[in-house]
Amino acid sequence: MREIVREGSISILRFDRGEEILTGLASFARESRIHAGTFQGLGAALKEIIVSGTCEVRFEGLSGKLERRLDLATGLNLMA
Repeated sequence: MREIVREGSISILRFDRGEEILTGLASFARESRIHAGTFQGLGAALKEIIVSGTCEVRFEGLSGKLERRLDLATGLNLMA
């Protein structure tokens, strides 16, 4: 899991193929001292809560710009 953007209490997180989402979210929340929150997935391709393609997860909306780049390993345009 990688944090792409942080704006105040809002973060965009990217999970790559094979990563387990709930474990990653729990670790991120613990390390960021977040005790409660909500999340939404964008372009998620999930199979048994393990990412089979890619999954970007966010806590709330952002006013900033997100950029994507082609990932040759997956053939997908991932957040950079």
